[in-house]
Amino acid sequence: MLERYGRQPYRKENRLPDLAWSIFLFICLLGAILYCVVAVFNMEDINIKDAIAVGVKATDARIIEEFARESISGKYLGLFKRSNIFFYPKQNIEYTLKKNIARLNDVNVDVRGRVVVVSVSERLPVYLFCDKPREIRPRNCLYADSDGFVFDQAPELSGDLFFEFITSSSSPVLANSAAVGKHFLPSGIFAGVLGLKEKVLELAQEKIDPSIKLESVVVGKDDYSFILEGTGLNTKLLNIRFFISYDLAVKNGAAWISSVISEIVSNLYTTVTSAKFKEEMSLGKKLEYIDLRFGNKVFYKFGK
Repeated sequence: MLERYGRQPYRKENRLPDLAWSIFLFICLLGAILYCVVAVFNMEDINIKDAIAVGVKATDARIIEEFARESISGKYLGLFKRSNIFFYPKQNIEYTLKKNIARLNDVNVDVRGRVVVVSVSERLPVYLFCDKPREIRPRNCLYADSDGFVFDQAPELSGDLFFEFITSSSSPVLANSAAVGKHFLPSGIFAGVLGLKEKVLELAQEKIDPSIKLESVVVGKDDYSFILEGTGLNTKLLNIRFFISYDLAVKNGAAWISSVISEIVSNLYTTVTSAKFKEEMSLGKKLEYIDLRFGNKVFYKFGK
């Protein structure tokens, strides 16, 4: 009787060595490709070799350049150099510099050749933010730009080069080093106070004394006081006080602030054009203050 021969059953384990070998070759191929990619992207010709800063004084330039060099040192994932012109941390450099150096207004980072160039512009001082009036020394003052952003310490200054915001103990932000890098007033209140300043000065010069100057405002949480000086018959040192609720201004925004400013101006105009006010003015008395903090109930005082 003949033995019957058939095919041997397929054994999966016979294929395992081939599969393992294929995986090994695939990993080697990936490794080789990765090695080549890393080698290409780490070539000296496409990597930054230095950093320079333009638009600032020498001291700041050294700080900025050192930070830029530090930012492009090291590697991503331990493989790709951070100095690669395609992968260098441009946005991080710009963001970090603006965040940590308050006096920088604009920062732009670009690569020219193999050098990263940090171009900056600095904020310009427009206002002083001080802890005491100018007649009291010593005092601490800070520079603020046109938006009320505090960006640097100011030296002792004489004269009236800048309009001054003087803080009181209740001010939302005090004039000290902690204020640098902040707006000392919310933008709506800041703009409102400046707008009111122009209208108050115009009215005061027209109706009270043409020689009047308005050079500072004392800032509290809700109470403010314009300090005016004049050389005319009726003025020497005049305070014009007004009220803007800090909490309501923050809550209700610019439209609400504008309505409050309009009411203050209206009440001031009504007061300085009234017959009683004009009569006292005609007596040659010195006007000491006008208090506009209580709506249409306006208080004022003439001295001798």
